Amino acid sequence: MTKNCFVITGVTSMQDILPMIIESSKEDETHVLIFDNFDVKRQLLKYNLEEVRDFIESAVTANKGKVEAIEIFGKKDRANFDAWYDRERPEVVYLQTVRAKGQSWYPDFRDSYLVLLAWYMDSTSDLSKFGEKIKLNVARQKRDLVFYNKEVPDWMELTDSQKEKISQVKSGFYGNIRKASLGHVPFEKTQKLINDLKGKRVCFIAEAHIRSGEMEYFEETTGGCIDTLLDKLKGMGYYVVWKKREKGYPKRDHSPLEFCKKSPDLVISQDVNYPSSLFTVSNISNLNIVINTSSCVFDLLDINNNTVMILTTDKSKREKKYLDLWYGREEFAIYNFTRASDQERFTKYLQNLEQEHPNNHGTRAENDELKMRQIYTSIKSEIKK
Repeated sequence: MTKNCFVITGVTSMQDILPMIIESSKEDETHVLIFDNFDVKRQLLKYNLEEVRDFIESAVTANKGKVEAIEIFGKKDRANFDAWYDRERPEVVYLQTVRAKGQSWYPDFRDSYLVLLAWYMDSTSDLSKFGEKIKLNVARQKRDLVFYNKEVPDWMELTDSQKEKISQVKSGFYGNIRKASLGHVPFEKTQKLINDLKGKRVCFIAEAHIRSGEMEYFEETTGGCIDTLLDKLKGMGYYVVWKKREKGYPKRDHSPLEFCKKSPDLVISQDVNYPSSLFTVSNISNLNIVINTSSCVFDLLDINNNTVMILTTDKSKREKKYLDLWYGREEFAIYNFTRASDQERFTKYLQNLEQEHPNNHGTRAENDELKMRQIYTSIKSEIKK
């Protein structure tokens, strides 16, 4: 039996790591650490941490597992963490970042085997700075492995020494962990959400936040684009479920909904669901939409073929860069709603869905990826090599 520790620094990391916690809890000694010690990007500020603890325990229990303990550390708890670590000495620590932005202090897992559960391409930063601490880097998507070797694309703007450091860390893809969570027993509240959506023609929308530094490129056009989109969807009988991006406090970024006059039918602003609504709703929806560039489009596309991206600006150099270098090469359609021609193309797309595939949920059939047990076992085997 391995003594494992799982690090949670916010709602997003909790959702991402829970599938691994559940599998670990079935066969290994499992500890969960929640860090609410942030000065900025504090995702857990508006959550009752005891309810978060209960949520994790409920998800684990529903799937026939057992967590040894769930510890919570705040800004003043550094000494408490150090005492915990000296006492428990976990063999393996699973985390998504070595040093999360905004933490008032950083936990030191000095003698443990660190497994980084990567954030798409973004974990190149951790690997280039703290590669010597990380023993195994687990890619979220198979396509992400291109960022974790010496051949990192030049547009990532990394130095040769950074690329070398990244390549020295063992990286691998062992399966889509977040998609595999669909094979677990859902949280009671999540099952109710699924039941409530049955019989509806569902459009699931996941937003990308609008960065404060990019506001000038979005504020004039975003509201009109989203209002037009909602009118089109509701006019064709869609029940629109919108998932907000949880970035933490103090608030620096903006939801596209802040610029709109119209509203979706259901807005998920706090995603206390397991599996995450990003996967449970997209798995049963008729259509998935990602608003502006976000890597979650790859998650949705892996679950549902009926996935598109809609843009609300044509002025952002950042958006154009990533469209040209990363998103524009993929197999999903992209519609820029600042252009009347793209709005018309999207209308035709909706009409085609209704005429040719009226009951099509577009769900992909790679059920072998829903074997979370196999993924966990493969990662454990890699650790032991």
